[in-house]
Amino acid sequence: MATSTQGVTVSRNTLEFGTVFAFLSPGCEPCQEAMPAFISYAAMNKGTVVSVLSGAYGGDVMATLEALGPVLVEAPNGPVAKAFGVIGVPVFVTVGVGNVLATSSEIGPDSRITIPA
Repeated sequence: MATSTQGVTVSRNTLEFGTVFAFLSPGCEPCQEAMPAFISYAAMNKGTVVSVLSGAYGGDVMATLEALGPVLVEAPNGPVAKAFGVIGVPVFVTVGVGNVLATSSEIGPDSRITIPA
């Protein structure tokens, strides 16, 4: 269980089928490159998106991520990343009922990661 920057509790019991977790880091160049596609893709879809950040982004980026869904900020290799077995970023994970459906280092229409419409 974790609490977002918006005060939302995120736990196994609160996840919906198809929730997408985006694991990102402010100092990560590939994360910066993936960010526009992630924001665009998430904004076009109705599924739940949870951003898990190893460090906080600056104002505009953080506000944009918070508008998409819960934002969790934790230390690198923090408890949420460990729970998903994330060892590097960026990583996007779609969850099902009690399991991971897909993982990818990319997000978008051509990736394995989909957000339910």
